[in-house]
Amino acid sequence: MAAIADDAKDVLDRHGSHIPEDRKFEVLCVLAKAENQRPKTYEKLVASLRNGADHETFMEEVDRQKAVVRYFAGPKAAELAQQYQDNFQKPGNAVAMEAAHRQVASSGYRPSDERHIPEIQTALAAYRRDVNDPSVLDRGDKGDDVQLLQQALQREGKSLKDDGGFGAGTERLLTDFQREHRLAPTGFGDHATLKALGLAPSLDAKSGAALDRMIGSLQAGGRFSEPQIAHIAESSRNHLLEHRAALGEVTHIQLRNDGQKILFLNDFKQMRELDTQQALNGYVPDRPLVEAPVTGPTPATERTAEAVRH
Repeated sequence: MAAIADDAKDVLDRHGSHIPEDRKFEVLCVLAKAENQRPKTYEKLVASLRNGADHETFMEEVDRQKAVVRYFAGPKAAELAQQYQDNFQKPGNAVAMEAAHRQVASSGYRPSDERHIPEIQTALAAYRRDVNDPSVLDRGDKGDDVQLLQQALQREGKSLKDDGGFGAGTERLLTDFQREHRLAPTGFGDHATLKALGLAPSLDAKSGAALDRMIGSLQAGGRFSEPQIAHIAESSRNHLLEHRAALGEVTHIQLRNDGQKILFLNDFKQMRELDTQQALNGYVPDRPLVEAPVTGPTPATERTAEAVRH
């Protein structure tokens, strides 16, 4: 990816004289994304710069390409680039972003491993906190989900009230738990932390089997790359968990013939849809996915006990 970014930067340096300085980073991200994802689209974008396109004209060409190339993510790259730049410039985030950069730039980095790299998760956490990610439990939240989180921390030996209010004390003890279990010390209840505490919900057997069949079908079809299939699978799982009260057990999950939607059907022929592009970008639930644990030790406690035994 470094070579691709260098190529895009060279193009921008040579032909981007009409692009304002405060927009060049955005244009660079779009160019790099296009060269990596859609070389023919990249050629058209480069041609627009060679023809003297300013920022507005360039982005109009990006939108035209988005209209004819279904999965071209240039506009999304532009949006994320601006958010990224804004976050990087915030003093409180700079250290986390730099640490994440070092990990991504290392020779052994693999995108599929990013969930297990604390530096990257910490940087993502800084971003999510700034955009008020609704899928995590964070300071200031109140209610039953927070109370379940506090009770789970109590079972881990933490001393706090389970009053359902996510305050400074809960944040501090949750951060301690994350450090103890080699999770990103974000101080809020993301999926990895809720899972370690035994609070992350799981799919019922039928829905899980339906998801596995859909993944197998996508792998056999050759329409999507493995990373894209992984994004679709994770997004579909989150969508199922968020809407399982309405859908119940899902028996069929399939890509619509035109590829634009993922369809979820239950035994009663009730159906929900998820936009495929939204799934590829990463579906974010509108609320934290929290479930009261079954009785017994949490996954984190079980791992600790296993380590002691060995």
